Amino acid sequence: MDVRAEHKLDSLLGTEQIATGDLIFTEVLQGFRAERDFIQARKLMMSLEVVALAGQDIAIEAAKNFRTLRAAGITDTQNYRYHHCNPLHRK
Repeated sequence: MDVRAEHKLDSLLGTEQIATGDLIFTEVLQGFRAERDFIQARKLMMSLEVVALAGQDIAIEAAKNFRTLRAAGITDTQNYRYHHCNPLHRK
């Protein structure tokens, strides 16, 4: 994210109504590796108006699933592309 955009977002939080899509909500929460950071970010993001694209419950569960898979080493992008997108390695 652009530093200027970060500063703008920081200045708006708590003073203006801000909305985000539930899928964006998911993408942000997927980025947190530590449970403590995930919980803190989830609390902060819950202050935003979340616009239903897939549904907030699904968005949170999707983020949790992604984090679980990443912790197990399953979501490594290069590994995923190699094993799942390469027709020679499909089972």
